[in-house]
Amino acid sequence: MNKGRVLVVEDDKIIALEIKERLADFGYDVIAMVKTGYLAIEQAIINKPDLILMDISLEGEIDGIVTAERIRKVIDIPIIYLTALVDEETIDRAKFTTPYGYIVKPLEDRDLRSAVEIALFKHKSERTLRDSEAKYRAIVNSIEAQLYLVNEDRRVVFSNRPSDQNFDTENKVVRCYKAIFNRNMVCENCCMDSVKNGEINRCEMYDEKNKSWFSVISSPLKLSDGSFYNQHLVINISEQKRSEMDLKSQVEEKNLQLREVNHRVKNNMQMLLSLLRLQLANNISADAAYNLKTFEQRIKSMLLIQEDLNRSAVVSKVPFHSYAAKLADNLSKAYNINTEKIKMNIDLGELHIPAELAISCGLIINELLTNSIKHAFPDNTEGVITLKLKGDDRGFEFMIKDNGVGLPKISNKGESTGIGLQLVNTLVSQLGGEIAILNKVGMEYRINVKTSEHITA
Repeated sequence: MNKGRVLVVEDDKIIALEIKERLADFGYDVIAMVKTGYLAIEQAIINKPDLILMDISLEGEIDGIVTAERIRKVIDIPIIYLTALVDEETIDRAKFTTPYGYIVKPLEDRDLRSAVEIALFKHKSERTLRDSEAKYRAIVNSIEAQLYLVNEDRRVVFSNRPSDQNFDTENKVVRCYKAIFNRNMVCENCCMDSVKNGEINRCEMYDEKNKSWFSVISSPLKLSDGSFYNQHLVINISEQKRSEMDLKSQVEEKNLQLREVNHRVKNNMQMLLSLLRLQLANNISADAAYNLKTFEQRIKSMLLIQEDLNRSAVVSKVPFHSYAAKLADNLSKAYNINTEKIKMNIDLGELHIPAELAISCGLIINELLTNSIKHAFPDNTEGVITLKLKGDDRGFEFMIKDNGVGLPKISNKGESTGIGLQLVNTLVSQLGGEIAILNKVGMEYRINVKTSEHITA
């Protein structure tokens, strides 16, 4: 098994042959044996060996140390020096060429083998590390965000954007609050302590000088020697912030306009109610007063929708269960129901429907509840009026029934000469719904509306 390719640079041929044989016994392939520095450079460039065994003292104009320097400038190959010289001056010269080891002659098998194996392993590890660092640096330098490495003294020791206007590369001490946030003192919400405890901190910072917003993600980095660093990933979010503020301003303006519209609608309806009440205060016939009272309740049902729209978090949807409950309560009070004799059984669950459907549905409930309240229980008899609501993503249904006397002149399709039921039929038709009426023991109305609008229950 070939463990590696070795170039032997030795001006003594006998020693060179001996080294070759020993290396062969260890499983290495000696690709060449040369005795001058220039030949060593040539072989290194052409054959690219895995390792060079280099005698410091060589024939020719350049010795092994100079040869090693020139090889290392053009190609990365680990070099082990062979030497019989151990004087301090030679060692000082050699160490600046970063050799992977020294073997002092005469050579011992154990020394040669261990030196070669350690040099090859170390070079492989260093190359892997350099490749990993190169990949990391390429990734770090390619991201649009700024990355800072800060030590415990808040000194910036690394930045992937050292040319940034706040990062002075000539100054040996640049603090993070200056380099990153353009401040002259420690930030009031500094996260150094929490990050040192292992937490990942996220915050937004504002650069007053440059009128810029930054999103900062801070995470800990602890090295094997126990040293701690704070990694700050800084992303400029100024455009995003400006867009958010513009959108917020637009939403606030729209909400203001919507509130103004709702105010005007409610004001106009209130004016109609005031006119009706003035009319009711005059001496008018019982039939006229009855009709005006009915009309007043229709207006109030629409006013309730406007109030729920004003309070709703989603202006396109109405909490219909809440609206229907208030509508039933208002009708009970308006017609002075004796709650000891006439019970209201209300089962609404939770149902949100589109605002454009809510007014029509509210008017339908208003008319049908009004009919039950006024006609189902004559002569102060006892009874129960039931209102139920349910819905899903295909539509919704509401049911109103009473156990009163029923209506004598009405078909199961709701055909009637009364304006209230005519209005109900018209509204159901406009909604694209269906109405079913049971006129046996009291009255029961079931209205189904199918809609492509999203119903939340």
